Amino acid sequence: MDPFYRFLWRHVFVVEILKARLGLESEEQKVRLLDDLRYRILRKKSYRDAFEYLNEYGTNFLVSTEERITDLTRKVETDLKASADLGLHGLINLGAEGARRLSEEQKYEVKQRGFEIINKAQNTMLSLLFSALDEDILTDRAKRYYIVIDRLDEDWVEDAMRYRLIRALIEIMRDFNSKVGQAKIVVALRADLFDRVLRATSDSGFQGEKYQGLCLGVTWQKPQLQDVLNARITELVRHQYAPQQPVTYRDVLPALVGKQRGREQPIDYILDRTLLRPRDVIAFFNDCMAKAEGEPVIQAPKMREAEVPYSRARLRSLADEWSVHYPHLHALCDVLKGRPQSFKLGDLTDASLDDLCLELIDVLDGHRSAPGSGEDREVLYAYYNNAIDAPTLRSTLARIYYRVGIVGLKVETYQRVSWAYLHDAEVTEADVNDQTTVHVHKMVWRALGIVTSS
Repeated sequence: MDPFYRFLWRHVFVVEILKARLGLESEEQKVRLLDDLRYRILRKKSYRDAFEYLNEYGTNFLVSTEERITDLTRKVETDLKASADLGLHGLINLGAEGARRLSEEQKYEVKQRGFEIINKAQNTMLSLLFSALDEDILTDRAKRYYIVIDRLDEDWVEDAMRYRLIRALIEIMRDFNSKVGQAKIVVALRADLFDRVLRATSDSGFQGEKYQGLCLGVTWQKPQLQDVLNARITELVRHQYAPQQPVTYRDVLPALVGKQRGREQPIDYILDRTLLRPRDVIAFFNDCMAKAEGEPVIQAPKMREAEVPYSRARLRSLADEWSVHYPHLHALCDVLKGRPQSFKLGDLTDASLDDLCLELIDVLDGHRSAPGSGEDREVLYAYYNNAIDAPTLRSTLARIYYRVGIVGLKVETYQRVSWAYLHDAEVTEADVNDQTTVHVHKMVWRALGIVTSS
């Protein structure tokens, strides 16, 4: 299916760029577009196939992207049926049921004919249309076009197919961006999902560094997050009071917040309880606003009250974000409840690990609706079956907590505390042992009932 997935993305990108370039809003505009493209493209003999592709596959500009993908899929299916012999045609018409009844030889024949259909459109006509975009259509060098793709981490299709689709997307994005100068594809992708895609779709001879070179990491600095918060506050106030000057966090937050010995600036109090992401900052501020509803400013006690629902929500959010890797992350955090803000990893006793393991195994064995496979489930069953010992389980749990941002680790006494979201540092099983110091992130202190020193 990989050639079809690449074909699908190429098609979507070309049609979306043409739609944006020519501002299509009506059927009449579409007809005028085709006439114009016919004149431009057919001046070059090599572009005739490209125009025929556009005329056959890509003229339905006015529908949504989802409908366009469905139309293209149906077109490929129709071409495949037309090229199949009578025996195969009937089975193809039966869809999934027919596919199950195909012999290995028939499956091979259908696959080869599918490749022929896709390669004809993709390697001949669609590739030429790529060249036409850059040379004859996107001719205004002062105007650039961008397609931004986001939310790929959501459950829009089952995982195995999603990984293949995203891998195809990355490959076509690389090809498109190198060939079309005035239009670029930008894909927003979480780092863990990107790594998972590469692992799940790699084959012999795979070179991951070629894909890493396509990535530009997105990080936020504290001043930038302060600007985000100020913009949020100004927007909220503008709708209600129409102030003459911008309103900042200094106008609505207290001078200091925290217990007597550990009082700090409110902006630091907020940012220290986030993973330095805008959504965390906004979520904390929104909870503060909710607690201080009807009051002119947010007092320090209200901020501390707001920290409780915020902390619980952040822990749930992390569990959701990492549910593919660690479907039982929320339950795994039970072993951290009531701990000091920092402790030696060996302080997680064997008895506490036994209790955690038995509780989760009981849930997994007793409920069919429990989340499926994941790295956390595998390690728990390994411990339960005596395949690994308690220190190995402690090390694995610490690395899970570290990876998702719940804890920082100090693996050597002479090193600083390392946080995955700050330092992007990997820790291996060899790095983490019972003498490793674990620092629980302030973001989850209230959710886990962490015992603090201040």
